[in-house]
Amino acid sequence: MKKCFLMGHRDSPVTLLPKLTEAIRQCIEEENITDFFVGSRGNFDHMCVQTLKQIKLLYPKIHLYLLTPYYCPHSTSPLPDEFEGTYFPEGMESVPPKFAISRLNCIMVKECDYLITFLTRTSSPLYPIYQSALSQQKKRKLIIKNFGVFPDKE
Repeated sequence: MKKCFLMGHRDSPVTLLPKLTEAIRQCIEEENITDFFVGSRGNFDHMCVQTLKQIKLLYPKIHLYLLTPYYCPHSTSPLPDEFEGTYFPEGMESVPPKFAISRLNCIMVKECDYLITFLTRTSSPLYPIYQSALSQQKKRKLIIKNFGVFPDKE
């Protein structure tokens, strides 16, 4: 089972959709990715879920998992139909809520084989996680697709 983690800015533009769709298809066809992990906090996550929902019609063997950063053992909220399950990594129950999303993102970068991202700001809390992914890419086979440009780095 190969994993793809998708992370990006909450305010990611809809114009990203064609690139996102192509990247997801590519990781299925060329890298044999079957499991996709995405959050639920913004436009990037929403676009990923909608894209994967459509792509699943063509590739029914893929699985979509909702990342849950907070420990809610007694939640009665139904899981949206697009998802096959939730993912809450072991040890996350002791992480303070203020740090839960960042910790979850760090864990996912370490666990995934493929990272699809849209980052454009070095001031974003996602930027250090992206930097960590770049360093991990040198140590192991981690494929990273970032559709963003860092204007403050040029």
